[in-house]
Amino acid sequence: MIDMKKNIILIFHFLMFARFLAADVIEDRRVESDQVALWKSKLENSKTMDPQAKISNLWLGLRNIGYRHSHAGHSKEIDSLYSEIQSEILAVPNHAQYFENELNQERNALKSGDSKTDYDRKRRIYIAETLVRLPSPETIKVLGSYLFDERDNPPPPNPNHFNDADPVPSSTRLAYESIMDIGLRNPPVTKAAYWAEENDREGYALSRSRAWFNEVKAGERPFSFIGQTVEYRFKPDGTVESTQLPASVLESDPKPPAPSTAATKPRGKAPDVHESPSSASKWSLIVGGILGLAALIHWIRQKRQG
Repeated sequence: MIDMKKNIILIFHFLMFARFLAADVIEDRRVESDQVALWKSKLENSKTMDPQAKISNLWLGLRNIGYRHSHAGHSKEIDSLYSEIQSEILAVPNHAQYFENELNQERNALKSGDSKTDYDRKRRIYIAETLVRLPSPETIKVLGSYLFDERDNPPPPNPNHFNDADPVPSSTRLAYESIMDIGLRNPPVTKAAYWAEENDREGYALSRSRAWFNEVKAGERPFSFIGQTVEYRFKPDGTVESTQLPASVLESDPKPPAPSTAATKPRGKAPDVHESPSSASKWSLIVGGILGLAALIHWIRQKRQG
């Protein structure tokens, strides 16, 4: 009888936990629908803007909708909206240079003794969260230049301040991580190789990325992006030539994260939200919890019978 009561209590607590998670999933879907409505409106308004204003108006949407696009469980509208925003920005000449110019202006405005918190935050946002979503030769050129930019290397950790927040990584690290994540078919460093390196992971990734970019910049190595049908090569004068890739290469491209079959119904515009966990990850917790509870009850019953 006591064991039965314990089982009932376990089930009750789990159902309350599942109910909480389900409500969170519903809220996440509502926030997503609000984001879709907001950025569809901004995308439409940007059609008549000049190129620089268009990037200024859309880059946050690229970053935030791109975050959802990179996780399974998003709505189908996220896929199409992300593609539209990305295409609009990629069509702007000097789109990657825009972000480099913004960072240079902010850095040059810093005076001795000024806090670099906002500047460093913007470095992370522009290099690791925005440029990484703009697969183009121009972006590779800008990220490549950051591989050699050591002006913003963080100071070595202070052993007496172990509770301090981790500083924003160096621009060199943000750059090689973005090159690793931007979607190159043959990146200089794969994630598997990066994490397999046990001695000097950062030095390994940086040296390989620098060597790769030197070859790319010199026109000695072509490159291409997953999902695009052409291969690029820099010419000696800095311009880019492109050649069509064979169908066999395109067929081997990995598939993007799958959207959910659930439709979103916009409920007005809301302030944009960034790192909201995907619905898929929450449902994984619920399903995993159910399986874990079932296993626990089975173990209790086995123990009683034994």
